Amino acid sequence: MPEEEKGIKEEERKGTFEEFLDKIKKTESTKEERKRVAESYRKFLKTLPKSKRDTYLVFLGGNDKTAIKREDIPKQLAEDETFYERFRNLFK
Repeated sequence: MPEEEKGIKEEERKGTFEEFLDKIKKTESTKEERKRVAESYRKFLKTLPKSKRDTYLVFLGGNDKTAIKREDIPKQLAEDETFYERFRNLFK
């Protein structure tokens, strides 16, 4: 990939991640708001190389050990209020 394209992609990635962070920090967990945050995270994922989208996020704590594929995070953000709050707390 030419250096120009790489730079544009990195700027796009940074911008979409910042948009996601802004939304998740300011948004409560109503179903409609969770959907907007999920869409924002989905946009960020699209800027990542496939090898990065295929990774997992692992929560470890107490008796709870949960792994979720990164590509499945938007769906969980939109549908699962408990997951949303847990994920949101990572960015506070």
